[in-house]
Order: sequence, then structure tokens, then C-alpha cells
Amino acid sequence: MGLPKLLIFTKGPATTGFRYQQLKALRDWLLSRLEATDDVFFYDNEDGVFLRVPGQQHGFAAVKYYASSPAFNGDEVSSAIRRFFVLWRKGEYKPGGITFVFEANAVTAAEDAEIPVEPAYDGNDGALLEEWVTQQDQLNGDLLGRIVTYVQEIIGQDGSDPLEPDSWEAFVKAVSWQADSIALDEGMALLVEDIDDLIRHLPLEGVKSQPALLRAALYYEIAAGIGKAAVGQQRLTGELLDSVVLQADGEERKWYRNALEVWKSAPAITHFNPEEFYEVITAARYCRFRSLRASGEHEQWQDLLHLYIHLEDIGIYFLRKAIYEYLFLITATDPDSFLPGGTLAGMEDGINYYFDNALQPTRDIEMEEDIALLSLVINAQSAGQINIESPVIEFWKKNIMDYLDSRLEESFNVDDKCVLLELKGSLIMDCSMPGDYDHAIREALVVYRQILPLLPEARHYNMKRLTEILDAVKRTMMLLQVKGEGVKRLEAFLGEIRQ
Repeated sequence: MGLPKLLIFTKGPATTGFRYQQLKALRDWLLSRLEATDDVFFYDNEDGVFLRVPGQQHGFAAVKYYASSPAFNGDEVSSAIRRFFVLWRKGEYKPGGITFVFEANAVTAAEDAEIPVEPAYDGNDGALLEEWVTQQDQLNGDLLGRIVTYVQEIIGQDGSDPLEPDSWEAFVKAVSWQADSIALDEGMALLVEDIDDLIRHLPLEGVKSQPALLRAALYYEIAAGIGKAAVGQQRLTGELLDSVVLQADGEERKWYRNALEVWKSAPAITHFNPEEFYEVITAARYCRFRSLRASGEHEQWQDLLHLYIHLEDIGIYFLRKAIYEYLFLITATDPDSFLPGGTLAGMEDGINYYFDNALQPTRDIEMEEDIALLSLVINAQSAGQINIESPVIEFWKKNIMDYLDSRLEESFNVDDKCVLLELKGSLIMDCSMPGDYDHAIREALVVYRQILPLLPEARHYNMKRLTEILDAVKRTMMLLQVKGEGVKRLEAFLGEIRQ
């Protein structure tokens, strides 16, 4: 049985920092499930996010998110220290038996950080905070004394219930600081990518294809529980996570209907907010994958994505995400006719921007979206819908292939190699010219076969994922009424790997 963990969420409106806390809790919940630690998380709506630190006898952590570097005596740092002190006084802890961790995207501003520094003002003892952060593993002497004095002032020690000097020093030494020095937009993006990657690795049915929708269901579970009155009722366990995932369709529907209503009356988007952006992206994807085009709901998400695409302060990473989802939403299949609901006609500028501004992915699996969009573009060009020359498309395809081949040469991780080979096979099969299916399937299967001998050593990648992908390809071939030797080879390979 793992240690219980306490998460305490900041009271107040649903700000970006508040949502970041919930996403961070979701990531830790997923990590606990994957590592089979059987941890139990408890959470309440108080001051910050606190959780038991794995591997410690007792441990609490406050999770904060900043658009600028915090002040020592600012509300966030001060409230965390006061809350830590309350927990310290409630328990009877031996030296080294408790740890308090203040975890944030920024604690002090590093020289190369993109986080703006708050201007100096009277009482903002940022220099002392920075000394504490940088020398936290070797606190002693004068520095320790100055920090103890400052902490006593923050807590408001009045002598009515004094601690011995050694106890004050022990409390200060029990507090540690962790910071990534990362900017707001980038920090949120990396956290979401971490969560989606962890969801893909859950040993449960239906997690591989659409992690963003499962992220929404799990996030909804955390957010819905914050309003519960009793702390004992607010539990996040491995069993609960499995239950949410296996019943995700209902939770996703609740989340989607709520998002649909909220965004119907939302004010116009004039500035970029990463959390709001991801909510729109996820809702648009839900609408697309649940074939809700007949309801007309897709138009609401198309309009919002169009606004994001034309925002002046949106970064390249997020603009590419918006373009991707917009293009797939306008071409989503009509649930009645099974035909595309629209075409890519007139979308050349967006397509060119997307591929001409390709970024180095933080995870190989991100290339999956590039391959999917390139396949859509190839089919649109073949149908005469868009005016993009074949050499340009081949150049984009070569860039993707070069990246995959380069990563295959340098990677020593078996799971990474499996993912890269899967992506390479998909690029060959999905991005061939229409009518060349036999050759494409034959070449792709050569690549897919290279995955098989790696599977015994893979920790997370498994045959089920590959089978799901090839089953989807087979269904597409059947829908397009494709016949020939290539389809027979595909069916034979599926039969072989299912044995």
C-alpha cells in the first residue's frame, strides 16, 4: 500500500494557475498508477496543492504556477510557508522525517528564463529567497539564521507558543524548492504532452487512440471533486482512475456538454490563454470523433479555432495545433452520408504555414499529427481541391522521413524505437499517392515487421497498439473499396500477429 497524499487546491476563480494545479495533480495520479505504487491522494480546496512525496515518511508539496517570478513575502510563497508550518506543528516529526516541497514553474528568475521578474519594492526580499533556493542543501550559520528570522515574521510568531531555536531551524531545513524556470505557454504545453503520453501507456483498453479525450474525463473527475465537502470523500486512487478510463464515454460527454454551453456565451477571444486553448482543442476533437456534425456543433468550434488562428499573440506551436484541428474539423466525415463534410479548398495558406514552420517535437509521437495532416493534404491535392505542387508535398514528406530515420539511428530506448518504426510505417502507408496502395502496403509492412523482435524488451509498447492501427487501415481500405495484393498482405499480417 502506498503512502496517502494530500492535495489542497487554491480557493478562488478558475485561473490558469488553478487549472495548472489540477493538471499537475492529474500527472502525478497517472504516474502513481503506471508505477503501481498504489498511492492514495486526498485533496481539499484550501491554499495551494499539497501531496505526499513518494519515498518519504511524511511529505507535502505545494504546486504553484507563475507568469512572473514570485516575491518572498508575496501571497503565494507566504501562504505556502504558513500552511507548511501548520502541518509541521500538527505532527510530531523526527528530524528528516518530513519534507515540504514548494514546486513551481518559477521560484526565482534564472538569467536565461523567459519569466518576467517582478520589479523590486520595499519588503520584497527576493535576494534572500534566491539564497535559500540556491543553497537549500547546505543551510547553516548566518544564512540559516536570517531565513529563520524572516520565516518567523511571515508566520507572525508572537512568542505565545514559541518553538525552540533548533525546531525553527529544523522546519526551515525541511522546506525545499523545485523550479523549472519555464514560461507560461511552454510550461502548460509540456505538462499536457506529459499527461497524454502517460495515458497512452496505461495498460487499459481504448487509451491509445485519443488520449486528449481521456485527459478531459480524468481532469473532469478532479475538478468535479473539488467542491465536495468532506476531505475523506475526495480520493484519487488507482482503482478510481481505471474506473474513469473504462467508463470514460460518460465522463467525456459530461465534460463536453459543459464546455459547449460555457463557450456559447464566452466573450470574444482577444488574448491567448493556453488552458482555454486546450479546452477548445479537446472539445473540437470530441465533436469530430463523436461525429456530431449533424448537430451543427462543429460550427461553434470552427469559429473559435478560426479566432485562435488569427490571434496576434499565439505562438507557433499553438498556431500549428489550431490549424491542424481546424482543417480536420472542416473535413470531418458526415455521419449520415459517410462523406467528407467539407474540403481543403482555399486552405493553402494554413497548410503551407503548418509544414513550413515544423518544430522539433518534444516527443516522437507528435509526428503522428504531421503524418495524418500530410495524408489529408495528399488526398486533397490528388482530388484537385488545393493548389499545392507535388514537389512541395514530397519535400514535406522527406522532412518527416529524415527526422524518423535520424531518431531511429540515435535512439537506444526499445519503446522509442517501436514508436518510431510505427510512425515510419504509417508515413509510408498513409502518405502514398492514391492508387499506389499495393506498393505502399508492401513497403510499410517491411517496416512494421521490424517492431516484432523488439516487443519482448519493450516496457510499454505492445502488439495491441500495432493491431489497432492496422485494423483502422484495413477499415479505411474497405470503405474505399480498395482491393488487390496489398490488402491481402495486410490481412495476412494481421492474422499473423494476432496468433
